Amino acid sequence: MFVVDASGSIGLENFAKVKQFIKQVVMTFDVDPQYTRVALVEFSSQARIEFNFNEKSNLTELLDAIDNINYSGGGTVTSDAIELMRTQGFDQ
Repeated sequence: MFVVDASGSIGLENFAKVKQFIKQVVMTFDVDPQYTRVALVEFSSQARIEFNFNEKSNLTELLDAIDNINYSGGGTVTSDAIELMRTQGFDQ
């Protein structure tokens, strides 16, 4: 599970770097429901699950989903992101 800061303090350029880093990491795994699953929580003023462990069943779907994460700017509620990850992120 990745928890990604998309707040205003990160900036659009750094947010793009974070997405690229995540893509490089996941490309080292065999993304498949039987082997490696990936989930992602994005946060700024609010936290939300972008995709959970059961949503992306192959690397292509996963990379597309990462590309489609939007930079939202706003505040930084890290505690909400951690709480969301803790309470809902591993419920699949």
